[in-house]
Amino acid sequence: TACVESLLAGLTGENALDLLVMADMHHCDGLKIAAKMLIVEKSGEVVEQEGWFEKVKKFEDLLKEVFQAMANK
Repeated sequence: TACVESLLAGLTGENALDLLVMADMHHCDGLKIAAKMLIVEKSGEVVEQEGWFEKVKKFEDLLKEVFQAMANK
């Protein structure tokens, strides 16, 4: 959809965690995969953000998926 395309076009290291959580909650697989890949690619940038862990700590399944993606990199 146009909404998903717009979110994908605006995907950055700064908003990837937020978009990953949102994509997971709304079952938007394409956006979820893209956000996860960007988090893996820019993991150093992501973990330097203030409050990054607070955003994802209650989403254990997402943390597991990101770590698996990092291991498969």
